[in-house]
Amino acid sequence: MSIYTDAQLQHMREEFHSLREKYENLLLAMVRFEFTSDRSKEFAHHGFLRRLKVLKFAIDTVFERLPPDSTDLPEDGQIEMAMMALHAFYTNVFGCFDNLARVIVIERQITRPNGEELDRHEIGMRRNNRRVRECVSDGLREQLEETDPWFDHLEEFRHPLAHRIPLYIAPHYVTNENVERYQHLERERMDALFAENLEDYEMLSEEQNQLKRFAPLMGHSFHEESPQVYFHAQIIADYLTVHKFGELALEEIGNARDQ
Repeated sequence: MSIYTDAQLQHMREEFHSLREKYENLLLAMVRFEFTSDRSKEFAHHGFLRRLKVLKFAIDTVFERLPPDSTDLPEDGQIEMAMMALHAFYTNVFGCFDNLARVIVIERQITRPNGEELDRHEIGMRRNNRRVRECVSDGLREQLEETDPWFDHLEEFRHPLAHRIPLYIAPHYVTNENVERYQHLERERMDALFAENLEDYEMLSEEQNQLKRFAPLMGHSFHEESPQVYFHAQIIADYLTVHKFGELALEEIGNARDQ
């Protein structure tokens, strides 16, 4: 039985299948957009859009390798492929926002109050990038402020991935009522292995496997008590957030020109 309800699975399928059209629409909008600077155009085309393609591919990989409606334990290599995709996904989500911030800074000619160029550490869309937020429109600033909790959530995964403990998907879990039986089988299995009784070893391994369950959860450090998140729905929601700000960035630049 899937960890998700039928309604949740249906909603995820609909959202998943909508991503390709959304990606292609934003790709075309950004490619057709007339940037005033080759540098901002490069950040948009070869920075943001390249990263957005990685996000889309990462989601496709996760859903292919670990389908949300699967009730089977993942086969060898499937979890590792999904983890690689998640690592690429969360590394590039942050990069998408940095690229969009640079596009906006260049196109809107945002500088320090004294006219000096912003330092690279000052360019971004998060709450610590005060000068950028001061200079964008009220509408975009409000959207960013409303998204601050999401940025905090994102940092929970991106920073450990880059600097401490990478994202992890457990291959299986055992319910509380089966833990004692599982441990007993593990002891018997090891006894059979040391006795070179491979027939019993295989039989006990199969019985033990029947107690295993899989949950599509990702986290990082056990010692840091990192949040455990159901990753299928999360990466779709995160992609949609990136996509929304891609559209808002083009709107921000276009509206500023019209004023």
